[in-house]
Amino acid sequence: MNSENKNLSEIIKTHLEQKAITPLRLQQMTGIPERYLEALLKGELKKMPAAPYTRGYIKKIGEALNIDSQELWEHYNEEVLVLSSGPTDRLPTNRFAIKSVNKKWIVAAIAVIVLFIYLVINVGRLIGQPSLTITNPSTELSVTNFPAVNITGQIESKDTLFINDQEIPVLADGNFEKTYALQPGLNNFEFLVKKFLGRSLKESRQVIYQTQN
Repeated sequence: MNSENKNLSEIIKTHLEQKAITPLRLQQMTGIPERYLEALLKGELKKMPAAPYTRGYIKKIGEALNIDSQELWEHYNEEVLVLSSGPTDRLPTNRFAIKSVNKKWIVAAIAVIVLFIYLVINVGRLIGQPSLTITNPSTELSVTNFPAVNITGQIESKDTLFINDQEIPVLADGNFEKTYALQPGLNNFEFLVKKFLGRSLKESRQVIYQTQN
């Protein structure tokens, strides 16, 4: 019988028909699990187990049906090769080889790590409670005969200071100084310190300007 143009499934079925052997009887003769024998007969070779087991099953079929088992095994390998090949095939890779890494991912990862370290180091500065020291006027209510008051104090250099809703420049060491002309009577000064991502702090000072008669 010429089996060159037939696949493995067709060869086995042809011999079963010639010898009037049913698949059930073949299963009983070979002891091959039913699911694997069914896969061979249907040509569903991807469902077969590892090669050593499959080769043993095919050898048993060859012996039961008086077929050259080596020829059956060659048919099997040819069909498995066709099933596993295609335009997306790749050569086997060395799992120990160093894989190339996208440089953009490396840069992004480094940036995230640097940002994380910065936030950890500066978490207090960014989201903590701000501080404010007012050195002049030193008390909440003060009285003066001078027509102007020189307001001085210190905050953390990274924070922002407002006096009466006006942002006040702060030196690198956190010191600030601002001179205000006073109106006769009560003068109010509202201080507001804000952190970049965190809380704010408010304080107030009152200065009474008493004019000389």
